[in-house]
Amino acid sequence: MQDIGYNYRITDIQCALGISQLRKLPKFLKRRQEIATKYDEALADVPGIEPLGLRSDVLSAKHFAKHQTTSDIHSSSDAMRHVYPVESLPNGIRSPFHRGEGHSTGAPSSLRSSHTYHLYVIRIDSNILRIDRTALFTKLREKDIGVNVHYIPVHLHPFYRENFNTGRGLCSVAEAVYEQIISLPMFPHMSDHQVEIVISTLEKIVRSNLK
Repeated sequence: MQDIGYNYRITDIQCALGISQLRKLPKFLKRRQEIATKYDEALADVPGIEPLGLRSDVLSAKHFAKHQTTSDIHSSSDAMRHVYPVESLPNGIRSPFHRGEGHSTGAPSSLRSSHTYHLYVIRIDSNILRIDRTALFTKLREKDIGVNVHYIPVHLHPFYRENFNTGRGLCSVAEAVYEQIISLPMFPHMSDHQVEIVISTLEKIVRSNLK
């Protein structure tokens, strides 16, 4: 980000179009969840790749929508702090990626209806692979797999560096995770064949670069 943007308001016509699109939302979410399930199952045994995990004991978003009182909302917020499983990172920092006991590599079935899968994020374990995130990203792009990196930590964007003197070391957790994650292709009109191509290409590259 080179500069601060504007908080524009959309027009009434755009609002009407947006409202009409809401009818398609359940179908879009269902397909995203199906794709996520395919990724979860296929990547479960791929070494060096860890999908973002969710704890099996968290409450679904539907639960929080029912809370009416301030105390209930606060209780829900406390519960949400435990949504993501953790494991050790450098300096005792803990990460939301984990495959340990009591955790899953994707949302459990009880939560599947509440997870939108706007992104499907995986972490690359450089202790297992001979390539890092950047190299894997490049190899996947060379195979026409539309992976992305979400997101560059805010404090590393040029605007904040230049105006607030921010830089590396300010937010060590965000920086460490950023260097390890990739978002796999995820969109409602993605076909099963396209999903299989992503999975097979990723697995082939990973297995050919094991230490």
